[in-house]
Amino acid sequence: MSHNFYELLGISKQASEAEIQTAFKLLSAKESVNVKDLENATIALEILVDPSKRSIYDTWLENSVAHGIGFLNTNYKGIADDIESSIRIEQLKRQQRVLKKQVLVSYAALFIGLVLTVITIISNIQSLVSAACWIASFMLLIVGVVKLKRVKNYRAEFNVMLNSLRIGE
Repeated sequence: MSHNFYELLGISKQASEAEIQTAFKLLSAKESVNVKDLENATIALEILVDPSKRSIYDTWLENSVAHGIGFLNTNYKGIADDIESSIRIEQLKRQQRVLKKQVLVSYAALFIGLVLTVITIISNIQSLVSAACWIASFMLLIVGVVKLKRVKNYRAEFNVMLNSLRIGE
């Protein structure tokens, strides 16, 4: 069974948002339309008017035609759920990249602060350079601690999103 949202609504793949909504209204206004077709058309409308969801669906549609692959589900609601999962996975990947950058910045700041602190202690010079090193080292240590606290918050958010994806929320 084909699950082509464009065929269901009777529109071309290049249809604008207005054309999609008009096709949905025409289909829903038909007296002969059954409840299941109307439910499927509602799902198709939701997917096709959202650019990010439509992009994922179009990619799936091209792959299913070209390679015989597609979404895991075999009904319209399942396809919509697969698209939502794809979007959540992309959000998790973006958040994971942010988290990695934050960790690297935190460790770099801590390392540089530690090196400057050691240099300052070793040099034990009462000059402007020594004072600048002390100030810079403590500032970098503070930045490192603050960044690590932020990373902890990002990690908690990431784990919540990951757990919700695992349980299918």
